[in-house]
Amino acid sequence: MENDFEIIATINTNGIDKLKLLQFVEHGTTIFRINSSFLPADDIKQKVAELRDIFGSSVRILIDLPGYKIRFLFLDKDIAFKANSEVVLKKEYFNYPDFLNFVEIGAVIRINDGFNTLVVTEKNRDAIICASHGNGSITRGRGMHINNIQYSPLPDSLSRFDLKLIETLKTCDIDYVGLSFIHSMGDVKYVEKRLASSRIKCIPKIEAKESLGNIYTILKESDTIILDRGDLSGEIGLELLWKTQKDIISLSRLLDCRIIIATQVMASMVRNPVPSITEIDSIYNLLSMGINGIQLSEETSIGKHPAECLQFVKNAVKYFKQNHKKQINSSGSVIWLMGMTASGKTTIARKVVEKLKEKNITLMHYDGDEIRDMFGGGHGFSEEDRFRVVKNLAHLANKSAKEGFNVIISALTAHEKARQYVKESIGRPILVFIRCSADECARRDHKGLYKKAKEGKIDTLIGCSTPYPVPSAVDLTVDTEENSIDESADMIIDFLLENRYVKY
Repeated sequence: MENDFEIIATINTNGIDKLKLLQFVEHGTTIFRINSSFLPADDIKQKVAELRDIFGSSVRILIDLPGYKIRFLFLDKDIAFKANSEVVLKKEYFNYPDFLNFVEIGAVIRINDGFNTLVVTEKNRDAIICASHGNGSITRGRGMHINNIQYSPLPDSLSRFDLKLIETLKTCDIDYVGLSFIHSMGDVKYVEKRLASSRIKCIPKIEAKESLGNIYTILKESDTIILDRGDLSGEIGLELLWKTQKDIISLSRLLDCRIIIATQVMASMVRNPVPSITEIDSIYNLLSMGINGIQLSEETSIGKHPAECLQFVKNAVKYFKQNHKKQINSSGSVIWLMGMTASGKTTIARKVVEKLKEKNITLMHYDGDEIRDMFGGGHGFSEEDRFRVVKNLAHLANKSAKEGFNVIISALTAHEKARQYVKESIGRPILVFIRCSADECARRDHKGLYKKAKEGKIDTLIGCSTPYPVPSAVDLTVDTEENSIDESADMIIDFLLENRYVKY
């Protein structure tokens, strides 16, 4: 694949409309797709030649192998049915009629991308009789799936038509062949071997339930795949599709395999000039998950508003990239809590982390005492030692923030040199002063440091041995004598959210 994001438009081959296809390209199409399930092999060669006459090499072409999918290829007219009605499926309707030999009473048949189900109630040598679970219709060329049956007319996942078509495609000027219903990389390698003398690249299509057991190897060894949600939902059921899709997209990103999503992307635009809110939400969700392309089928092949559909997808990708780029380029925020020992800095920081986690906002928390524990005796309590603690905290904060994480620091930060370093070394720290009187800090002090300082056992406790300088330029001051821990944390959270200081 060549583009950052592919928009594949399935075209209606009943008549190649030059002006319409030029409009497709203008509105974002990067690849034209021809579904070979409805065309003789010789006609496909002619259609490819027509496309090349119009576009030359400026447009890429994808041809799908139909695979072994059982289809209603020989219907004279549509079959309409209502809920709980009887539906007779005659042997003569199908491209692979011998599948009837494997169907048992009680088998569940899924049609129309899994939206309709039929249950087999009777069978004979010429037909199966089914009960429908809802209203629907069956049109010529539609496929079907049968639960718990692994039907294949040949030992592998290819059909006889596939084998014939491969030989034809070798003489066509196309870029990609989509491999429908593959089971494993063995199927892909078999086709690649047969196409060895051509420049055509194979794209595995994930739509057979058998492929899910081999998905790691398929993704690891493929440059690009197409996830056909319609056929896959027919194979595994609609209720399992969301998790399967999520898992495959996540794994494809980990394995650097580009993934294109097909079927029911903008289905409402087959009839309507604008998408549904659900479809808008879905497409942006897919983009946020990291997909690399979208394949449109009925939307562009038979839909009434193909140009509008393509333009919407193009705009959605553009807007998402602009917004996503801003997110990537913006660092996380650094919230720096400073105050006297026992003023409540660490406890409040932990409470802020806890409360924001409930809002699905993650903060990394680093504390001054943690740095001392980490480096042991390397950090004393002189001004220079305290400055080294601040420098280490600032370093950790910067690294985390540059990776996009929100960070909260709790540290004494008593000296002006340290405070200035924080301001200069961190792009835009949010400085919060945790105010509390020395007497109240001493009363709370569970470590007994104030008591030791008053007894003369230590002389380095700032706020007792020496005054704690009140910072002059902070973003927020929180008084922990007037406010509880929860109230103090809420004040900080309200301030961060109101000013959009944290990424969420």
